[in-house]
Amino acid sequence: MEGIKTAVIAGATGLIGHSLMNLLIAGDAYQKIYVLTRRSPQLRHPKLQYEKIDFDQLADCFFDEPIDDVYCTLGSTIKKAGSKKAFRKVDLEYVISLARWSAINHVKSFSVVSSIGATANSSNFYLRTKGQMEEAVIKTGVPAVYIYRPSFLTGHRQEFRLNEKLMFPLMKAVSPLLKGKWQKYRPISGAQVAHAMYMMAQSGQQDALILESDEISEFSH
Repeated sequence: MEGIKTAVIAGATGLIGHSLMNLLIAGDAYQKIYVLTRRSPQLRHPKLQYEKIDFDQLADCFFDEPIDDVYCTLGSTIKKAGSKKAFRKVDLEYVISLARWSAINHVKSFSVVSSIGATANSSNFYLRTKGQMEEAVIKTGVPAVYIYRPSFLTGHRQEFRLNEKLMFPLMKAVSPLLKGKWQKYRPISGAQVAHAMYMMAQSGQQDALILESDEISEFSH
């Protein structure tokens, strides 16, 4: 039966989130898609329902019907957030809160974007934050947790990121040389990550699964 499920997406204005929202609309899996946002909605569609939300008060968020799948593409940079503390609030605290909300509300799957190299004991602040997020999300008890670790992301962003613009030519040039265990460091588009997230959520696979960048790219083959 088509269009019988309900989804929630947080972070729909970002590179991956925007592609993902379009996929959820175009696909036949969902009859309704709740978009958690702090901004005024731009895209209109019968499947979409925007919910203005304060992520600090996420426990107060309720919907009229059960939620099947939650997609979390929340993410910032230290520069954009303004400080390490503000960055952790978005990339760690808000993500964990959404995962806990998902567990409490009997959501079947929780999909979240992390980063290549994420590990909770990393000396790198960014990678340590992502690793701590991964560990906490897995412990929430959602039946299916899908964690995505993309490499250098390509695609059109609404915001300008100078470092990405400068790095892209170099990454594109060395990409064909990255083979074997180094293949996971090849650039990957936000659309590819979104496609993998959509497909995995329909797979019905249970437990926690971490997909590295090269594994994510296989979904588009």
